[in-house]
Amino acid sequence: MKKWVITILLIVIILLISGSIYAYTTIREPLMNQLNQVERYVLNQQLLNSVEEVTYFHGQEVVYVAKGLYEDELKYVWVSEDFMSVHESNEEDGITQDEAIAIVEQHEPINQLQAIRLGYERNRPLYEITFMDENGRQAYYYLDFADGSLLKRYSLRADL
Repeated sequence: MKKWVITILLIVIILLISGSIYAYTTIREPLMNQLNQVERYVLNQQLLNSVEEVTYFHGQEVVYVAKGLYEDELKYVWVSEDFMSVHESNEEDGITQDEAIAIVEQHEPINQLQAIRLGYERNRPLYEITFMDENGRQAYYYLDFADGSLLKRYSLRADL
């Protein structure tokens, strides 16, 4: 009887893990297809010679950010979800991630950095910096990519 219970529990655990993996891959598949489509688009339009990575940003609208090389210079390309809007910038045209973090730390101490990524809102490229502050709140800072000026910020209480 004990062997049956253990066997049934193992089968249930294996089925739960398999189902979770299947659900995750099924849910992520459209996003991965869109990221691949953006990569093909920037290569076919000769916006980049090679692509290092493509990321997803959902602010006021969905934007994909491709990072790669164009004529031996690191370049970023922001592409709207419908491929109707494209913005390009060389890496040296904006601040670095480290500079963005330093700017945020001038306003508020970062207790734990969670993410920093490029995005696009109001016709301008930006950095979104997500972190936990010293009061345990999750904070979001949005800095202009070109000059690091603060565009907006907000915090969420984590103890709700």
